[in-house]
Amino acid sequence: MDTIFSPTTILVLLALTAILYLASRAALPKPLPGIPYVPGSEKNLLGNLPLALAHTKHAGRFSSYFYKPAEDLGVPLLQLFMQPFGRPCLLLCDGREAQDLMTRRAHEFEYADFAIDLHRGAWPGTLAALKTNERWRANRRMLGETTTSRFVNSVGLEAMYRGAGELVELLALKARLARGEVFDVREDLKNATADIIWTYSYNGKLGAVSSQIEALNESNKLLDNQVLAAKLPDVLKAIIDISATSQIPLESPLGITHQKLVLRLTPKLRRATAVHDARLEHEVKQAAKRLSEKKLPADESAMASMLNRLQATFGDEIPASELKAVQNELALMMHAGQKTVADTTAWAFKYLAVHQDVQQKVRAELKAVFGNVSTIPKEDIIPANLPHCDAVAHEVLRHMPIIPCHIRTSLVDTQLLGHFIPKGTNVFMPPVGPSFTSPALPIDESKRTGNTTSRMWSHSHTDLDVFRPDRWLVKQEDGSVKFDNRAAPMLTFADGPRMCFGTKFAMLEFRVLLVVLLWHFELLELPRELVDFEANDFLTIEPRNTRVRLRVVERG
Repeated sequence: MDTIFSPTTILVLLALTAILYLASRAALPKPLPGIPYVPGSEKNLLGNLPLALAHTKHAGRFSSYFYKPAEDLGVPLLQLFMQPFGRPCLLLCDGREAQDLMTRRAHEFEYADFAIDLHRGAWPGTLAALKTNERWRANRRMLGETTTSRFVNSVGLEAMYRGAGELVELLALKARLARGEVFDVREDLKNATADIIWTYSYNGKLGAVSSQIEALNESNKLLDNQVLAAKLPDVLKAIIDISATSQIPLESPLGITHQKLVLRLTPKLRRATAVHDARLEHEVKQAAKRLSEKKLPADESAMASMLNRLQATFGDEIPASELKAVQNELALMMHAGQKTVADTTAWAFKYLAVHQDVQQKVRAELKAVFGNVSTIPKEDIIPANLPHCDAVAHEVLRHMPIIPCHIRTSLVDTQLLGHFIPKGTNVFMPPVGPSFTSPALPIDESKRTGNTTSRMWSHSHTDLDVFRPDRWLVKQEDGSVKFDNRAAPMLTFADGPRMCFGTKFAMLEFRVLLVVLLWHFELLELPRELVDFEANDFLTIEPRNTRVRLRVVERG
């Protein structure tokens, strides 16, 4: 016993106890002075994580925790402690201040590493995986023309119209086979948007939707999604598998390292990467060969536009690194664009099935504008005055903005709503919650750094939690209504230099899909037990259930 409790042993135990105590104290959150936080979180080694996990268990998704503490405390700016030994991150729940931060203060706040890591593992070297540096600026110049209204309204519209037409054929077939019963459209919408983006990117046919039509015609019955997925083109299956790993940095304590290991060590994902890279490299090399032969017009596809821009910069000998950049950006275009518009369209289906009065207004508007033609002409879609349709699109995006949070990091010591913010602090800005889908929280106007007075951020907005598309409509003197895209609060695509580069494409694609699908189908009410607006977090805010009942509308 004397040996066990010798003075040396006691000193060692005391030293270890002291070290553990000091380590635990060091691991406790270190609040930034003056900024509110959830009481008690500063005394927990895990900070806000236990509360966030409890919220996730109750709500079924994590992303709504981004604005829940702000609503509970009634403050627009608070700090969260999300990792031991890590510095606090900030939660900014005010759309007006968030817009100012992303636009006028872009020199103070950079696109965050956390956001970059969600794309860097699978799609390195792309706009979404880069800081705002010279490589990022070079890629933006390369993409240049593809982000303009002129290009999207011509090359993009052609791809969208063709894809929407094939989707109509598929859904009409499924509606016939379903015989008035409910069926799922999640994969149908994703396959259609994949076809659209592939055609826009390469001026080729991917064949995702046509493969499903062929399979259903052969079986003459509705098939399980897994059976249909096996029929998809190999490159699309590869894209889906690779994209699925982008969730890993969100869920794993190892972050992007875990994702990279999975991509490199999992046989299925190694094969997917090989198939994906080989196909895209082939497409780019074939196009580069045509370019050298002066046989690749710039307005043929997004890839053609980018290669022509590179030729103008480098001449006929485009560096391999630049060709790889083209390949990478086209891959990101598919990854980012396929699921987002598909999910948004699925949300629109859900809202319109519940709000039959809204759907009937849109349908009446379409008939008034287009008459009773069997198929709406492609060239009539963009110039058509469709205020109710546009209002629905924006109201869906206001309620379900797809991206759960915009994140920026302070580049310098600065101020935010009167509080000192040290360099390297992450600021999370959810595009839902206070000032978007619930009333704005009170702010001392003298504490703001910007002078934005847009009516978008007016405190007169009411019932923000209600789906009411007519909030986007302004009544004219002659009794008609005009759509106003700044009539209500929305920051779905972020803002400033790091705003989503595909915004114009996504908004037009959403419009084309709404117009064409509502022309050919009526969304019938679902049984009450099947109506829900539950969501899953998977980089995007996706609907948990995407069931529909469709009635085919006979035209002409």
